[in-house]
Amino acid sequence: MKIPIQLRKQDSGGGLIIALFVIAVLAPIVAITLDFTTSQGLLARRGRDLQTTEAAAEAAMEVAFSKWKSWVKTNGGRIPLVANCAPTSTTNPVGINAALVQTYLNASQKFDGVTVTSLAIDPVDATEAPISGTLTDSDQKAAMRSMVPLDKFPRRIGRTYTYRVTATTTKAARGPNGAVTSTLTRYFRKSDATLWQAMMWFEGDLELFPSPEMTLFGWTHTNSNLYLAHANNTNNLRMKSDVSFQGSTTTINKGANSTLQDGNGLIYGVSYLQQFNEPGWADWKAPVWEGGGYDAQVSKVDRLDPLPVRREEAVNTTDADTNNDSLREIIERPTDTDANGKRTAADDNANFKDRRFYTMADIKIIINRTAAVADRVKILDKDDNRMTNQMATDIATLALAQNATTGLPSTKTLYDYREAGNITSSSASAAYAAQGDVTATNIDISKLTTILNNNLTTYANGVIYYKDETPNGTAGVSNKRAARLLKGGTLPSNGMTFVTEDGVYVQGDFNTGTTYNATTGATVTQPNSNSAGGNPLLNTVTGYTAKPCAVCADAVTFLSNSWSDAYSHSTATSGRVGSATTYNTAFMSGYIPTNTAYPTGSNVRSGGAINFPRVMENWNASALTYHGSMVQIFNSTVFTTPWVPSVYGAATRRWYFQTSFIDSPPPGPLEFTLYDRGRFSRSAL
Repeated sequence: MKIPIQLRKQDSGGGLIIALFVIAVLAPIVAITLDFTTSQGLLARRGRDLQTTEAAAEAAMEVAFSKWKSWVKTNGGRIPLVANCAPTSTTNPVGINAALVQTYLNASQKFDGVTVTSLAIDPVDATEAPISGTLTDSDQKAAMRSMVPLDKFPRRIGRTYTYRVTATTTKAARGPNGAVTSTLTRYFRKSDATLWQAMMWFEGDLELFPSPEMTLFGWTHTNSNLYLAHANNTNNLRMKSDVSFQGSTTTINKGANSTLQDGNGLIYGVSYLQQFNEPGWADWKAPVWEGGGYDAQVSKVDRLDPLPVRREEAVNTTDADTNNDSLREIIERPTDTDANGKRTAADDNANFKDRRFYTMADIKIIINRTAAVADRVKILDKDDNRMTNQMATDIATLALAQNATTGLPSTKTLYDYREAGNITSSSASAAYAAQGDVTATNIDISKLTTILNNNLTTYANGVIYYKDETPNGTAGVSNKRAARLLKGGTLPSNGMTFVTEDGVYVQGDFNTGTTYNATTGATVTQPNSNSAGGNPLLNTVTGYTAKPCAVCADAVTFLSNSWSDAYSHSTATSGRVGSATTYNTAFMSGYIPTNTAYPTGSNVRSGGAINFPRVMENWNASALTYHGSMVQIFNSTVFTTPWVPSVYGAATRRWYFQTSFIDSPPPGPLEFTLYDRGRFSRSAL
């Protein structure tokens, strides 16, 4: 049967109508889809541009941080002020500007087309308000300065200076929505924090191993290896605060049977020498962690150097500069490099000049026993000028008891039983050895305190420097020199840091308020901590507040209230009977490291941190009460005889960190520096 042609036409026409209808419906959808695809491409492209500008802003921030940090280090730790930070500054500029960063961006294809439209660094105060450039330099520093917790050590505080850095980067328009712009704001912080915030701070190995019964309060830190353990008996080493170390655990012998190790890499093990000498080392046990537990208390950290730069950047023993040979420079006098007869900051290495005690000292006591009579005692001021006023006369004649005829200060040849190097367990008395003699200048601190309190305008920084520069080999004078601090019960109202590159003997109660008989010098009042069964926290006489104080020397030795000048090389250890004594002072001293060859080829022990404060009496368990902070950043170079156990009879060590040092540390520049990129904020258009 044939289908009528007319019917086919009707059928064909319907299909065309349907096709046209479909096209009419789909056309807008296709158009929308094409437009959406195009928009998506533009958005993706803009997103990529945004990422590029943000990355460029971060790159600008890294360049700025590097330039800022480099400026601070190059200028010896000083901080840039408003004039230094201006983009067009000609006054020792920091050099942070948009053009500088643009050269870095242009060198990278990643940042093709990105422009740094602005880059600024502004010193700000604690409220983040900009510092006015109309203020004096000192007022700018004061306005910037704030005492805040350290980012890396939140339980410690530092003197912090903050800079707001803002970088804006732009990429040209690649679509109808205009150019893409990103702005990043970040806060750079330089913090100087006193080392005196630690109960123990060591540059070398810190050994409390094996430890006697001891509870240690305060932060413990070493830039080297840490050894902490106790004999496996009823005694314990109790750690009350945080502990940080930097050294490699590969220097510690773990031992096949040791259970004194943990997954974080700190091993309660022994040094090679200790394993050799003490076969029972594997039975020693870990400390008792009483400050939140091991995980909360112990951490491995980067080095913390007492300089504005890292130690390896500052110390150089091979160059011509004699003022940067070791960290011991901090307690030494600088070499007179400009040959003007003075030793000042102008002579010094940039990395040490703001950390050297000598250039900060208000009073400098210089002894030369071979000089002309009038020059055997010289008192210099901060600028190294000789003082001839009444203050200088009083220091020489009263505090040093200078002899009017000979011109010499009051002097005692002390016999240092440790330095004699011949005390053994089988011989308690010392056979005479010349190396045990020490020429010590006596300094009456009770008289010095009165003099300084009457001259606080001159004694503004609170630092006193002492040096006996008598030539070695002088007849009747030992090549080992020291200052002996006597009657130090009361210190100047603004505190005192006593510094020498010689040795120091601190005799009797120190910074406790102890008083003395004006005629005999005998103790009249002393703190409760010295009483039988006394409270170690009652470490000052009622009515006296301990002053911020430190003693810094090649070696620091504590002599008790019962020390007698009648002791000689023949006085047996049993005959040198110590009595309860209290010392409220920080101290910095050298030590003799474990495994040091002395003499050549022999092994020695440092004596550990429990023997870092030197003693040489038979304390017979009398209380040695100590409140302060102990710092070791160099090895002794004058008092170099190793520790031996028979020089003394152990005291009951009642040691506490002086918590007031966190807010009011001893005078002087003993600080480590941290550089931080603080919080940031970001905006984009």
